[in-house]
Amino acid sequence: MDFGRASTFVETVDDPAASTTAIRLIEALRYTGIAEVEFKRDRRDGKLKLLDINPRVWGWHSLCGFAGVDYPYLLWLMTIGEPVRDEGSSRCSLGADEH
Repeated sequence: MDFGRASTFVETVDDPAASTTAIRLIEALRYTGIAEVEFKRDRRDGKLKLLDINPRVWGWHSLCGFAGVDYPYLLWLMTIGEPVRDEGSSRCSLGADEH
């Protein structure tokens, strides 16, 4: 499993505030396609801070499959014009060390 070159630990979490903020941002940009919107929660004020937006498949996307989200399949559906449904929440609290 590939988790990128700099990851020492990755974990899936369900954070509705991050999801809502990411969706609003992507919609405001009128972007369609696969993207990773990455935030970090500032411990000083508890607010989300935008780190980056990757409009491509990111280095450790393979974790998503283990969390129950099949991004390659969803991208294929989008590419052929099929509706992409919200499949519900992903499995959370998955984590892995990079070796």
